[in-house]
Amino acid sequence: MPWEEKLTALALRAFGGLSSQDAHAKVERWRQWPYDLEDRFPRTWRVCSRISFVLFECITKAVVPLITTSATTVNLDALAVTRNPERGVITVSNHCSTFDDPCMWRDMPWDWYLGDVRMLRHTLIAEDICHRRLAHSLFFGLAQGVPVVRGAGVHQPGMDYAVELLNQHRWVHVFPEGLINQSGQLRRLKWGVGRLVWDATPTPLVVPIHIGGWGKVRPLKGGVSFGHAVQVTMGEPLDLTPLVEKLQQDGVDDVTARKVITDTIQEAMQTQHDQYERSASAAA
Repeated sequence: MPWEEKLTALALRAFGGLSSQDAHAKVERWRQWPYDLEDRFPRTWRVCSRISFVLFECITKAVVPLITTSATTVNLDALAVTRNPERGVITVSNHCSTFDDPCMWRDMPWDWYLGDVRMLRHTLIAEDICHRRLAHSLFFGLAQGVPVVRGAGVHQPGMDYAVELLNQHRWVHVFPEGLINQSGQLRRLKWGVGRLVWDATPTPLVVPIHIGGWGKVRPLKGGVSFGHAVQVTMGEPLDLTPLVEKLQQDGVDDVTARKVITDTIQEAMQTQHDQYERSASAAA
């Protein structure tokens, strides 16, 4: 058992009057999603979540210039649609390093953190990473991470919750490749992103994002590599409502609909990827 879980269990026994078995069971429950602490203390949880977001923003603003030669965000205004209370928004991006999130959001306006923290992005993350221990659960939970189980398909609790968020006109971020990819080529997207668009009501807007350079800064093997430029490009929002309505009128099944929607998003992301590669080659 990790040290923070042992310490928490000991505190529950000493100050909560719990038996050793009950204390460990409570710690285990706190480590699982949906988070019991969030349900029991929603206001306190949101305050701590806002503090976490602000802290991440401060760290990325301070650290990124130190480990890169330049860090630019192109077309940040495209993210303004995430403030639209009448419609959910899905941002999708390639995933080239463990630094992608939160570094990709480092240029978001400060005033976005002053409103309802639930309007900030929720992001789908791998359950086997975010729930290894209590510290990880609290860290990713306060950062509004939604755990999904790799290989469990498009119908699982984390995906259902993401659809609920979109129905409440929230912002959900997805790395639809499903893993960190430093091959230089966009992988085939997982159909889960298609399910989010297909099942959410009203049809959410989709903002494609390309992350360039972070794979060089934080390779999968080794530590941080200095001396590289990074760029995050926000694409124009895609309104897939006409496509969804056509699929509904044609009476296609859910599997076909998810595939068609995912392919459409893949084309938009591939276009961004190709544009970045051409500009990077020209600048070399």
